[in-house]
Amino acid sequence: GSRRPNLLGWPKAKIDAQAWSPLEIAARLEEYKVPKELDVLKIDVDSFDGEFLNRTIRAGFRPKVIVIELSSWFPPPLKFILKYEGNFTTDGPFFVGCSLQTAVDMLKPFGYTLLQYTLEDGWFIQ
Repeated sequence: GSRRPNLLGWPKAKIDAQAWSPLEIAARLEEYKVPKELDVLKIDVDSFDGEFLNRTIRAGFRPKVIVIELSSWFPPPLKFILKYEGNFTTDGPFFVGCSLQTAVDMLKPFGYTLLQYTLEDGWFIQ
């Protein structure tokens, strides 16, 4: 049986417990044959969320809905993104992810609009 009983009704679901870097995300999604036009993309990695979003979108993935955890420490119009520089270390709990303004600016050129921002999750639709 599955180690994740909540996935039993999802025969196409894949479990990968590897820690990917933002540099690997597009190749891994393609390896697992994730469609470019997917329904929902949820990003909540407590570190390089903005980098994962940027690299996924720039690789041509166009989810109908994007849900991303954003840093509440940097309210609009402040901009912040934790840059990936080859390692997984961060500068503590406050300097992780990216700000709401950064996510809005990153997604706007691709036709995304902020639908709501609740409990640190930004919901964007295309």
